[in-house]
Amino acid sequence: MLLTSKELMPLREVLRKGTHDTRARETLLGLYPCWCFDSTAAIALCLLTTAYSQAFRLVVLLGNSEISPQALVQVDRLVQLLESPVFSFLRVALLHPLQNAALVKTMFGLQMLLPQASPQYKALHVRLKSVPSVAQMDLAVGAIIGAGSIAISAPSHSSASSAPSSSVVTGGDAATAVDWDALERHCVAVVTQLQTYEFALRRQRT
Repeated sequence: MLLTSKELMPLREVLRKGTHDTRARETLLGLYPCWCFDSTAAIALCLLTTAYSQAFRLVVLLGNSEISPQALVQVDRLVQLLESPVFSFLRVALLHPLQNAALVKTMFGLQMLLPQASPQYKALHVRLKSVPSVAQMDLAVGAIIGAGSIAISAPSHSSASSAPSSSVVTGGDAATAVDWDALERHCVAVVTQLQTYEFALRRQRT
């Protein structure tokens, strides 16, 4: 419902601000433990919160386990949702693959989880085919801009040493505000418990 309901659009807008935003971070921390009962749902939550690195880590965890048919259905539905208006910002982010490498790897990871005969595999394959070309464009534009800035002027020693870069100012605390390792351990524990329960249930039926 969070990903499709019109009534929950304000909540989606909060989460899309990312973990740098206090309210978005607190909302994520409240939802994540519950959503871990479905690894695909947790991946969707990370993508919605632009936590692309964690989404990729969850895709790897999912791929390293024996995926059930039900889990494959959920992955198929997630890829289908990625083509919806809710994730239009994510598709636009693919225009900058060098800056969003974890997102690109997540998309390729989801593609690798799906059977090749799946329509969603084919749809994702078509979309990702353009990523290498976009990456080449990014490299070319970056080289041109970099060469132009060097040719125009070199920064003075005073400004370079006294003014920290914006990435340092804005990235440090927010990047470490979420203990992803702890959340991942919780997710692994939940998935392991569910797998143990399902295995015991199958043994009882046989």
